Amino acid sequence: RLQFVAGQFVSLQLHSQAVSRESHPFSIVSSPTAETVRLAAKQLGDYTTRMTQVTPGDLAVLYGPNGRLGHQLTPAEVWIAGGIGITPFMSMASDLLPQRIPQDVTLIYLVRKRSDAIFLSELEKLASEKPQLKVVVWDSSQQGRIDAAAIDGLVSLARISGVRLCGPKPMMESLSLQLQQRGIPAHMIFFEDFAFVD
Repeated sequence: RLQFVAGQFVSLQLHSQAVSRESHPFSIVSSPTAETVRLAAKQLGDYTTRMTQVTPGDLAVLYGPNGRLGHQLTPAEVWIAGGIGITPFMSMASDLLPQRIPQDVTLIYLVRKRSDAIFLSELEKLASEKPQLKVVVWDSSQQGRIDAAAIDGLVSLARISGVRLCGPKPMMESLSLQLQQRGIPAHMIFFEDFAFVD
């Protein structure tokens, strides 16, 4: 079984006629205790589009794990996911346990419209089973672009000990700067940018 920390990612190399042999990074969606490793991909280019033609039985080689998004969790956290950036938080939410840090998590899921919120039914089920998890869907078509003031209104930043971001780089950089301007120190803000770690 692959040993990983919830929130990490792997590089996937598929041995298939459908795609090239180059490896690509994908977040692990499953919990570290799950029987199988579950990955998620958004169709953004040739490679991810051709992945739909991979057949059962084709060899998949995973390299990693990598990433530090789920490391050094703190007691009260805000997780902010932009679009497909929800994937590492799926693993982290699945891995939440009573009596373990964090005891309080608000996951803010940013989508262009609510119907874009993949995994929403799974997240709502997790939230119903895990009292420390609250899921908020931010529909930008109805609510506009989220900013630090709106986040503060949802969670009261004064009581937060850690903020984790995953999504488009401009979103993460903008929100990180805004959060710092509202008093959240940079060392309390964590990005997932698919940086490889030794």
